[in-house]
Amino acid sequence: MDLDPKPTTVGVVGASAVCLTWLLCLAGCDAGMTASPAQLAALAKAGPVSPVVDLEALTRAKLRTGPYRVVADDLLELHLPVVMHDVVTPRYQNAQPLLCRVSKAGTIRLPIVGELKATGMALSEIEASVVSAYHPKYLKHLPSVAARVLEYHTERVSVLGAVNDPGTYELNSDQMSLVSALMKAGGIVQEGAGAIRVRRSGASGDSQPLLLPVKGLNIPFADVALKGGDIIEVKSLEQRNFTVVGLVNEPGVFPYPPGVRYTLAHALAAAGGVDAGGNPQYAKICRQDASGGFLAVPFKIGGGALIGAANIPLKPGDVIAVEQTSRTEGRRILMQMLRVSFGVHASYAL
Repeated sequence: MDLDPKPTTVGVVGASAVCLTWLLCLAGCDAGMTASPAQLAALAKAGPVSPVVDLEALTRAKLRTGPYRVVADDLLELHLPVVMHDVVTPRYQNAQPLLCRVSKAGTIRLPIVGELKATGMALSEIEASVVSAYHPKYLKHLPSVAARVLEYHTERVSVLGAVNDPGTYELNSDQMSLVSALMKAGGIVQEGAGAIRVRRSGASGDSQPLLLPVKGLNIPFADVALKGGDIIEVKSLEQRNFTVVGLVNEPGVFPYPPGVRYTLAHALAAAGGVDAGGNPQYAKICRQDASGGFLAVPFKIGGGALIGAANIPLKPGDVIAVEQTSRTEGRRILMQMLRVSFGVHASYAL
């Protein structure tokens, strides 16, 4: 039995014409999706936005050492009264101060009394110890003693990476902490930082990175005591990628290397180009602003407008959305119907 393909052909052509008319009507629904000058200005101002280091939390975490504790190699200056025939003369204020270098054994040497322990003691405790050493054994009256650190023993640490003034610094013993070293190096750069690694001098293997406290996030942080020769590496926190989603052939996350300038056209090319079946006409650049919100600015990419997309710069962290619209959805449905229709027609023709 012969099958007449003509009615089927007419049906296919008629259905296609109806779908095409419907598609043309839908095309007007996407009209006007172009970025305004205000949107372009806001987009240029926004992003890339990195998490902000919580400086208050960082400062609160600083090791509290209390009063300064003397260490070996400190140079102390002691103001003592002149001891003469077991009496304190009224000339003691004019006496030359006594300079005492704290020995490796942790002691200072005083006239008459000899060695006196000093390391680990606050200046007020050293003053009280000196008074006890002279009175009442050598002096009838309580002497007036004043002590200060004339020269501190220091240790060198290096601070590298995302700080304002990287370099090697001499820190006093009461400054030998991570937070103090960061403050000495001018603090974290404005662009922000994510993690810190402390490399111990002579230690084998890498230490675990320390996450910095971030505003709005509950990230615990504790200060770390340092040793001489430590190297502090502050890792910069940058969103060095962009994302393409929607009607493209290969959606995904793509690297944005430092020193490279990407445009909207580059991003679409990296994603394998737009979906030919959907033939999208617009793409949106989504970018985070300083308030934490997101801007979504549309750009025309169809009808030869992709050439202009080469002048639309991207920033790290951008999301490019080639979204489904009423027009692209209609075109997709039409293409499916045509594929099915022509397939049926071919079978009848056989």
